[in-house]
Amino acid sequence: MINQKNTNQSFFISMLSFIPIFVFMVYARIKTIITACDTAWEEPFYIGALLAITLTTLQYCYGLILDRLMLGANLFLVIASFFFLFNISPCMTMLGAYKGPSFIACVLIIGLITTFLTKPGFIGVISTDQKKIIQASLSLLGCTIAAFLWSLAFNNYGLFVSAIAPFIALRLANEQLQKRIRGK
Repeated sequence: MINQKNTNQSFFISMLSFIPIFVFMVYARIKTIITACDTAWEEPFYIGALLAITLTTLQYCYGLILDRLMLGANLFLVIASFFFLFNISPCMTMLGAYKGPSFIACVLIIGLITTFLTKPGFIGVISTDQKKIIQASLSLLGCTIAAFLWSLAFNNYGLFVSAIAPFIALRLANEQLQKRIRGK
């Protein structure tokens, strides 16, 4: 029997994984409007990365399976803040030119690592049938590769088309694959 209190706490703690990217996007948008320029990204990346590291550590210490897609988003924030912190101009230029593909590439990196090196896989589910985990993780990895190619192809169409829409599609695919494993 599942303890409802623990389930609610776990749900709340897992929802924390959305905070870093949300704060980053809102803060960057506000800062862009206030400063009336498109170069107001440094502080939002620092804040997002700090939140990402803090909240991911909290979730890990709480013993939760980390949300793989949000882990990719958090990796994006940390890598970008690293580029800003150490003023790695070629990487910052690439990030500026390929925002969407860079974001999806970070999700792909997490997908590769978790698919082949963790028991819950990229799908992020514990099951007695490890074969289902591997199959679902490979399916989600295939979807992520397709999302990355989409993001590259539509890079010049804005962040919604090159990053947000493919990320939403990945979220939906992840939910469906998790439901299939859990038998719902």
